Amino acid sequence: MWERATFFVNTNSGFKLQIHNDAVIQTYSSTNGSVRLAFNILREPMGNGKYRIWAGASCGNMFGCIPTAQEGMAKAKRYIRTGQK
Repeated sequence: MWERATFFVNTNSGFKLQIHNDAVIQTYSSTNGSVRLAFNILREPMGNGKYRIWAGASCGNMFGCIPTAQEGMAKAKRYIRTGQK
């Protein structure tokens, strides 16, 4: 799932990766007025080899993002869980 999260962010974010390691995938922040999505995904260890993945998306435009942050997150969650676009 972590590999799919990395691939999704690389191919769907409007910004380059700033941090990428075993616990964090984070793009550069959205610039003022930009409608492109920036992503922040965290992997929380739950024990026994299990993890919880937290994800967030945002843009720097006060009128909204393209796609919306909710649409971007729904696509991210679906792809991370299933591999389906």
